[in-house]
Amino acid sequence: MSVVSFDVPRGTRASGRYAGVASRIVLLLSGACVVARPAVASPWLEPGEVGLRHDIELLVDEGLLSIPVTVWPMSWPQIARDLESVPTSLKPSEGALAALERVRRRARAESRTGGTLQWRAAGSARPTDLRTFESVPREEGELEGAYEWLGDRFAMRLSATVVADPSDGKVARPDGSYIGMTLGNWMLSAGYLERWWGPGWEGSLILGNNARPVPAFAFDRKYSEPFETRWLSWLGPWSVNGFYGRLEGNREDVDHPHFLGLRITAKPFDAAELGLVRTAQWCGDDRNCDWDTFWNLVTGQDNAGETVDPDEEPGNQMAGWDLRWASPFDSGPWAFYYQDIGEDESDLKPIFRLRQGGLELWGDTRSGTSWRTHVEWSNTDQDCGCAYRGGPMQIEGYSYYERSLGHAMFHGGEMYSAGVTVMIADGSEINTVVSRAELARRGALKFHPVVNQPEERWSLDVSYRRMFGPAQLHIGVGGDHGSRDDGSDYLAGRGYVEVRGDF
Repeated sequence: MSVVSFDVPRGTRASGRYAGVASRIVLLLSGACVVARPAVASPWLEPGEVGLRHDIELLVDEGLLSIPVTVWPMSWPQIARDLESVPTSLKPSEGALAALERVRRRARAESRTGGTLQWRAAGSARPTDLRTFESVPREEGELEGAYEWLGDRFAMRLSATVVADPSDGKVARPDGSYIGMTLGNWMLSAGYLERWWGPGWEGSLILGNNARPVPAFAFDRKYSEPFETRWLSWLGPWSVNGFYGRLEGNREDVDHPHFLGLRITAKPFDAAELGLVRTAQWCGDDRNCDWDTFWNLVTGQDNAGETVDPDEEPGNQMAGWDLRWASPFDSGPWAFYYQDIGEDESDLKPIFRLRQGGLELWGDTRSGTSWRTHVEWSNTDQDCGCAYRGGPMQIEGYSYYERSLGHAMFHGGEMYSAGVTVMIADGSEINTVVSRAELARRGALKFHPVVNQPEERWSLDVSYRRMFGPAQLHIGVGGDHGSRDDGSDYLAGRGYVEVRGDF
């Protein structure tokens, strides 16, 4: 049976109010000319802007920046410092020169001290349930206001977002709020910052922006300076990033579990970047939260019936590594990347491995327009159907408000995707992604945040971002064609428009 409709799988809503959404889109477009200027004053570059990520990777791959590119948020202070000391001996391509100017302009804006009021408005018809690196609206209607302030040592952002028909029941959200300070070469913060750990473009197997940002205390190395001692200097530029947060209540497994993560990233060669990462869910309501339990978690002694009693199992853990290497065998403009993540077993040995691999190619024109294309494969399927569902977190598992904290496919998925980003010399960008995904191969079991039965899905998305006068406009259209296990098919379109700026 074949059906053409705006049908949606579990995790999204078919509201039947597309005319109302279209009206909001028209209002947002007409409001793009209010008094505003590009956003300023932030110590962190959060994930979400594909064109800016392309520019930074291009500068890193041509030797103009030394910052790690597989961990977000990034440090604006390091980017700004590196851009002011670009070696004059280098001969960048036309595309890199245009990217250099764009990133320099943005870094200067982000390093201005003082405060600013910001706004954002978005309307969306059928928001996507397979989110990628690109930041897109989460709900059908969103209106955000924020105040951001940057000083010599301290920084803060107070943000409030009101959404229409929220998928998680939260009409008002503090996402994006934080307070932070610099202490030596460390940036300490508390708040709701989005994170992306890994080299992938369509997903991260361990920590991405698919779910809303988790409230957490965090620390990040400000400058990725190499060690001075000869015993460790071979690691090259390195960074350490960590956080400790708390997930939501009213879960189907453990309410309010704690969530912590640690990532170490190093560049032993100019073109190679290696990351080691570990995250864990533990504690929570009616769970043991004492020091001995925490120590068992840290040391990997947490397998029920093997190293601890079943009632004392600390939680659910993920650990692994990833690599991005630009043109390892020649000087051509290409790079490959790989991510390997698994559940922790005793003695820190991973099982139930999740894998991702990809290839990037890039180039430019004499006019300064540059492009980047990638192909990517991700797999979260194991025979047990237990990816993201380990330890006592065996229902909602590795999720936050019914969204996967890792790859959007959750357990039992495999995805092939290809994407192209075009950065025009004037700063506007066009992104296109096509993907094929098999979801919930082992069945949806007790919980799946995307579908309620096995499904094969083809997707196409196209987006455009640029400054229109004083405001930034971001628009996108796309659609899915799915075939479900019960024999039904569906064809579903989507679209969104988002504008933002400063007062």
